[in-house]
Amino acid sequence: MATIRQYLHGEHPQRAVVTVVAVGITTAAILVPFGLLERGVSGLVGTSAFAIAFGVLPGLAGGICGWYRLGFPAAAGSGVAPGVVFYLIVAVGAALDVGSFGGGDSPLGPFALLLTMPSFLMAIVGFTLAVVVAILRQ
Repeated sequence: MATIRQYLHGEHPQRAVVTVVAVGITTAAILVPFGLLERGVSGLVGTSAFAIAFGVLPGLAGGICGWYRLGFPAAAGSGVAPGVVFYLIVAVGAALDVGSFGGGDSPLGPFALLLTMPSFLMAIVGFTLAVVVAILRQ
């Protein structure tokens, strides 16, 4: 029987790091094509991509962190990773003047932080629900 402490601190630090990195790579794979093709994120496809990258993906990763006892820090990292990746993609794309990166009116830092808030919340909700379900199944 696992304790709450095991869920919060995590038992598998390497898997936790791999999970956070996988969230970042998947977010990049979702967002980079929109900037390179200069499509932006308007319309159904763009909105869906952002919803997946900043909502569904962190929520699933948070749930994985809770279910497999990877720890709360891994879930929090999975929630922050999409915002960090978005910031890096736009900063590098704007510096290289590639595609439509950096064409918005919003300052990049606050906008990336604004996008990070829902992804962080989804990761924490996913983590909490997975821990509750795992504890109730014991």
